[in-house]
Amino acid sequence: MKKLLLSGVAALSLMLVHNAYAGEDEVVCLTPDASKALCGVLVTPRDAEIANAPHKTVILHGSGGSLPDYLDRFRELAESGNDVELRGRCMSGCTMIVAYIPTHRLCFGEWATLEFHSAAQSWEHPKLPAPMTTRRMFNSYPENIRAWLLDKGGVEKMTIEEMWILTAPELWAMGYRKCGPGPLPALKNYRPEWK
Repeated sequence: MKKLLLSGVAALSLMLVHNAYAGEDEVVCLTPDASKALCGVLVTPRDAEIANAPHKTVILHGSGGSLPDYLDRFRELAESGNDVELRGRCMSGCTMIVAYIPTHRLCFGEWATLEFHSAAQSWEHPKLPAPMTTRRMFNSYPENIRAWLLDKGGVEKMTIEEMWILTAPELWAMGYRKCGPGPLPALKNYRPEWK
């Protein structure tokens, strides 16, 4: 049975993930330490459609958090063979998804972004940079992502406070796939542009 995101979850700054398994869709929330929490119930599509649907994971928002927890989650996701749709903001440790999920299994929705900054030493010391961790992350990214980061100044120019934002159109120009229609990302801190 499908599971639906309950109201108020986005306000808790959780990473929203939508897993599709043969015959069952489920929306789970991943906290910054990548632990899962069930969010609610959705409507089940027709059985014939489900039987032929590929397995996929849809990430609506990745707010960053514990890097080791993200790495464990993405290793597990890579081993699952699931396709991955990134539909919203993917910040900090979440950007490591491109190091683990092959390009042919990864797509970016029109609102997707990868947001990079220098790693911090710990939650207890969020203002202290961790240059070795930042360098390891940089070296793990695919060549096209590393080239983009180098064009921005490389790890030497990264700070903890400033995010370098790589947009969906830029990712598509690098050869990443554009996701088809699907769920909208969690619009935390969304402000409409008035014209």
